[in-house]
Amino acid sequence: ADQEGSPATEVLVNGGTVQDVRETGAPTGTLIEVRDLFFNVPARRKFMRSHETELTHVRSTFIIQALSCPGIGMSLTVDGREMYRLAPGERTDRIRELFGPEFMEKMMPVSFDSGALTVSGFVSR
Repeated sequence: ADQEGSPATEVLVNGGTVQDVRETGAPTGTLIEVRDLFFNVPARRKFMRSHETELTHVRSTFIIQALSCPGIGMSLTVDGREMYRLAPGERTDRIRELFGPEFMEKMMPVSFDSGALTVSGFVSR
């Protein structure tokens, strides 16, 4: 759904084939749900690491996206368990939510603006 209250669109894809496209009620935003991603690719399944290793890769990707877009609310649910629910906010809030207040206390903001180029971020003390 969008800000004007238009309905959301649900797209169901199974094995690379679009099964269904329909309007549905949903809160504003985007929801991506993945289940049994490699069910029909035995070769890929064979080379997958343990569940924990694959989960580490998913979490790492999620954290990178969450840090790059702090103004967007994000959540990550794995096997029915919510691992993260991040509200939109400032970058400092996002870092604190992901890594804890102790981590943020050890960070120092840095920024540079030359007019043509702006760089900002954090470095550890």
